[in-house]
Amino acid sequence: MSIDFKALAAPFSSEIVQHKVGRAGLKSNGEPWAILHAHINARAVQNRLDSVVGPDKWSTEYVPVSDGFICKLSIEIEPGKWITKSDGAQRTEYEEFKGGLSKALVRAASTWGIGRYLYDLPVLFARFIPHGTDGAERVEINGNTYYWIAPSISPAGDVFNSESPRSSLGPKKSYLPKAATGKSKDLGGREFNGETEDVPACAPRAKIISRSQPGKITLDEKPGDYVVKFGLTQGRRLSELDDHELDGLVSFISKLSDPKGKAKELKKYLDLYVSSSQAV
Repeated sequence: MSIDFKALAAPFSSEIVQHKVGRAGLKSNGEPWAILHAHINARAVQNRLDSVVGPDKWSTEYVPVSDGFICKLSIEIEPGKWITKSDGAQRTEYEEFKGGLSKALVRAASTWGIGRYLYDLPVLFARFIPHGTDGAERVEINGNTYYWIAPSISPAGDVFNSESPRSSLGPKKSYLPKAATGKSKDLGGREFNGETEDVPACAPRAKIISRSQPGKITLDEKPGDYVVKFGLTQGRRLSELDDHELDGLVSFISKLSDPKGKAKELKKYLDLYVSSSQAV
């Protein structure tokens, strides 16, 4: 009986996928941000191998190296035919021996396709929540403790969240007042068709492309006013996003070879917004 490689590489449920903070810091308005790395543990790998391959159809061998381990993961793909694939990992800070072995197994499993899709996910941002929320994780930033939860990842590998990732620690943005004359007098406002629009003080300024200007791309709205229709920043305008969130959208869109529907629409506005912001 041959191996079902599609089942071997199938995405895991969101309950099995774990997250850890890769980078973290504070935004210009004092709110925390954190980029997450999604991963699975050795137990998930072992369960997948048992269920798809069979408990007696796979084996591991660990080879110690100077600062870690090489895991050789062998699978009997056909009766009497074994294939071995290897990868390694360093010893970990916590339970360095056991942790190093587990991480090496996870890496070796990815050479067989197990959990490999997690490396191709778009940038994941933590959603910060009040202390005491069930399932919250902690992260230390500049000596202060913040609590966060991870976004949901569907079995299809899609990242989504039912709520806007607005922090509950305070107001999302600080807005500057409109000028009394209706004209923009500071970096907090932009003039469009004779009217002044309030924009977040920490947001990049975008050049306005008038619908009436000949030779310009016709848009339904200004690039900065475009409301993201999916993902972690769903429901928010491009002008409301900070640099880290914009980088996340750019990273996600850049991985799509031929974006369709909402993704194509987002790419159009995002390209114009980012390029015009850089030109200001």
